[in-house]
Amino acid sequence: MQDNELLTVFTFDEDGYFAGLSAWQFTEADGLLKTNDATTVCPWGADAPDHASWYRWDAAKWVKEPKPTRPEDLVGVAVSMGKNTPHAVEV
Repeated sequence: MQDNELLTVFTFDEDGYFAGLSAWQFTEADGLLKTNDATTVCPWGADAPDHASWYRWDAAKWVKEPKPTRPEDLVGVAVSMGKNTPHAVEV
């Protein structure tokens, strides 16, 4: 990498769910400036994103989880009212 080059990364929320895209910057002095809430691994690999699924990072790989399609699928699922992450808002 060259100095000040940006690398696209995939961010996740505090529960590990895909939250969006961001960038890490490379500097010759510091190397790659990383954060703990992103990875260079694409959630959907070489395929197009599956909008009927959520992607959750489990510290080593993305896990694809089908989204609920019926009200019964959400029985017992709790989401903190204080969370404003894309996953929490959609649930």
